[in-house]
Formats: sequence, structure tokens, C-alpha cells
Amino acid sequence: MTRSQRMEPVQKLTEERANAAAKAYGEARERSEEQRRRLGQLTSFRDDYLSQRTSSGESGIDGFRLRDYNAFIARIDAAIQHQRGVIEQAEADAERLRKVWMELLGRARAVDKVVDRYQDEERRTEERRNQRQNDELAQRRRPLDLD
Repeated sequence: MTRSQRMEPVQKLTEERANAAAKAYGEARERSEEQRRRLGQLTSFRDDYLSQRTSSGESGIDGFRLRDYNAFIARIDAAIQHQRGVIEQAEADAERLRKVWMELLGRARAVDKVVDRYQDEERRTEERRNQRQNDELAQRRRPLDLD
């Protein structure tokens, strides 16, 4: 078994790990984008509710209802702040997974280079062996050609 063949399981394992890390990173990015969409929905909902409060205020609103509007808007604002924290955490997770992926990808590429180098060495060794055999064969035939 050649050195390159002995390295194939290592090569496969490093590629599998890099692929798994890439998948995890992609999923983390999707989660982050989903959290951003949720923030957009909350912000849109808040804007709609503020608009509704403003139009209700123009037509006249009692103090209790205004207090309820303001309390609900405060809860939406708290949810928006919480969602921003969720986004921050999701993006930090995605960045951490991106770094892991890049590290594993670097390792996989390094192993690929080693395997390629071993294969090149094996090919050159085989070519030299074939050349020696051809040279020996030519040397054996030469004395027969002189007769």
C-alpha cells in the first residue's frame, strides 16, 4: 500500500469534517437571517401600531386607551430589544462556526496537498523504475544487435 493510499482515510475524514462545518455554518447563517426577518416583522408591527395610535388620537382617545397603547408599544419595544440581542447572539454563533469551518477547510486542503505530493512522488518513482527497466532491456538487446 502506498503512502498516498494510507492517507486516503485521513483525507476523507478531514473533508467530511470540513463539509460538516460548512453545513453548520450555513445553517447558522440561515438562523441569523430568520432572526433578522423576525426583527423586521416586529418593527413593522410597531410602526403599524404607532400609526394606529396616532390616527386614534386624532379622532379622540381616552386616557385609559392611550395608556394601553403606550404600554403595548413599550412591550413591543422590549421585544425588539430582545430580538436584537438574539440576532447578536446568532451572528456571533455564525462567526464562530465560520472560523471553525475555515480552520477545518485549511486542514483538509493541507492533507490534500500532502496526498498530491505523495502521489507525485509515487508517479515519479514509477516513471524512474520504468525507465530503468527500459534501459536494462535496451542494454540486453544491444549485444544481440551487434552480432
